[in-house]
Amino acid sequence: MKKLFTLTGVFAGIYVVFLFILFSSSLIFPNTQGQLYDCMLEKTITANELSSISNKYKITTFTTEYKNTSFFEKDITFNFFNNSDINNIRYGLQKKIIRANKILYEENSNEELKIQRFWAINNNEANFKLFSEDLKEYVLQKEAFESHRMNFSIVFAERNIEFFVCVIMFLIFCVSIYYILRSKEIAILKLNGYNIFIISMKILAKAVQQIVIGYTIISLAFIVYLNLLNGTLIGDFLRLYMYIFICLFVAILVICIIGAIFIKILKIIPALKNNKNNKILVILVVAFKVAITGIFIFSATHLCNDYLDYKLTTEGYESIESKNFNYIKTSKTPDENLMENILIAMEKSNLEDIYDYSNPSYSLNGHEVFNNIKKREEMITNPPVIRMSHNMLKYVKIYSEDNSVFDVNSFDNRKTIILLPNNLRNRANEILKKYDDISNSEVIYIKDKQEHFNFLRPNEKVYNAIYLLKPIERSIYFNNGRVVFGKESTVKMEKYLLKIGADKGTVQLINLESEHKKMLDNMQLKLIDNIQLFLINTLSFFLAIIAVGIVYCEFRKKEIAIMKVSSQKPLRVISVLCSVNVAITTVISLILNPLLCTVCGLEIVIYILIVYLYYSRKAVSVLKGE
Repeated sequence: MKKLFTLTGVFAGIYVVFLFILFSSSLIFPNTQGQLYDCMLEKTITANELSSISNKYKITTFTTEYKNTSFFEKDITFNFFNNSDINNIRYGLQKKIIRANKILYEENSNEELKIQRFWAINNNEANFKLFSEDLKEYVLQKEAFESHRMNFSIVFAERNIEFFVCVIMFLIFCVSIYYILRSKEIAILKLNGYNIFIISMKILAKAVQQIVIGYTIISLAFIVYLNLLNGTLIGDFLRLYMYIFICLFVAILVICIIGAIFIKILKIIPALKNNKNNKILVILVVAFKVAITGIFIFSATHLCNDYLDYKLTTEGYESIESKNFNYIKTSKTPDENLMENILIAMEKSNLEDIYDYSNPSYSLNGHEVFNNIKKREEMITNPPVIRMSHNMLKYVKIYSEDNSVFDVNSFDNRKTIILLPNNLRNRANEILKKYDDISNSEVIYIKDKQEHFNFLRPNEKVYNAIYLLKPIERSIYFNNGRVVFGKESTVKMEKYLLKIGADKGTVQLINLESEHKKMLDNMQLKLIDNIQLFLINTLSFFLAIIAVGIVYCEFRKKEIAIMKVSSQKPLRVISVLCSVNVAITTVISLILNPLLCTVCGLEIVIYILIVYLYYSRKAVSVLKGE
């Protein structure tokens, strides 16, 4: 049992290292005592002018260029216009503990560079106030930015709370078994008049010692590694070590109280007779295994779905030609005069460069594309509907019955064309009744089972869709969709909005590609977040497998010892251990994710290894009473 507590400490140590690597990966901004500000100008300023003003008031200013950011990998260049001596910032590649990271601090070399957004460090309130006043003509807006520094609040991040829940679950299980196995010793202490809390602490003392040993060994090994790469971070790591240690200590105190309750209700005579209440042991082991397995498989399924969502969105982002498209976003309905001016600007633009596109009536979202066969089959008989202007055929490739691609000139753009998948030909009249309100329409049959991304949302796909090609509407709104402007019409619209003095808070042009990129970035962050949770749950799951194996061997130790002495193989012990636990994993996997039944193979290997190690190393000492 002591090894289980050591493993718990190792688990906590691995997690604290993982957490610190995540933390250090976010340390990209200069480590100074000054307040960092995110600054925005309404009017552009040249790098030379900003450098001059910054130098005048000894304010450090810089911009950031993100060349690549991903999980545990960052390639970022900091371009400094002024580097105040007070901040002690060194140019060049910054020290890092992740070799994939490339954080470069360099002095600006392009004096004519136009700047609207930059960062500033405030080390002197009076100077910073004068600095802000000198930028008044450029209409400076600034917001204090809290750069990521080590503090106790990091412990209360969502994923860290989930880690402590797993640790507490594991500790409660181990301590419960530990107390039951040592119930005779507890009964003797209780008989001698010891306080229940003192008994609980006495029993837990060795367990706490083993946890601290495992936790500290991993942490010390990482400190040695950290010292070789970047010794300045050792202080931060020691603080994190203490924060997690304090939380573990609090968790153990809670468990100590729970243990005291167990001691209070423990009956002395049955305990002295060495009656360990086997039913409670079995119930505890099974309940713990079900809980940890359920959490692990749920987490793995969630991560798999998030990966598929990200994969599909990446594919959609790369395939949708949205770079030169913009749409008008309004915070409220523009007044009549402003709306009329916008519509006039649209009429002056080339209508062929203005596009209408609606979201599909329903779609396959993210992972559903890969694993929701039922919904895909439903689309064959009950297809989604997409309304769009004729000119969208430039970007949405739709195949005719003879497998040729339709283009803009394929149809009369004054008519509404209904493109109906060929497999619905026999139901055409039934389907067309839904569009009785559409006048001047024509039905064209197309190749069935075609797949397309939603042009407005790269994380969605449609299968076997009906397309309604409509004449371009004179409006900035399109029901359940967008009116999007091509490159040429965007330039004209920007100039016109500037000319009429349209308030950017009410009306502004939003780039469609930037919206797609934001969606992709958010999915990447979500994926990274769930990878962290999955790693925690994976460690918990394998720790649980080891715990269940060890507890079972402790439970059957005399039987295993007799088998060893009589030269019998512990096949019966292995078969019972494997069959019960594999059954639990299989049932939960079949409910949540059948693919994860493959975990059973690895589980069996671990159980066989645990039993044989116990059989070969500890069986004889059990018979000796050690």
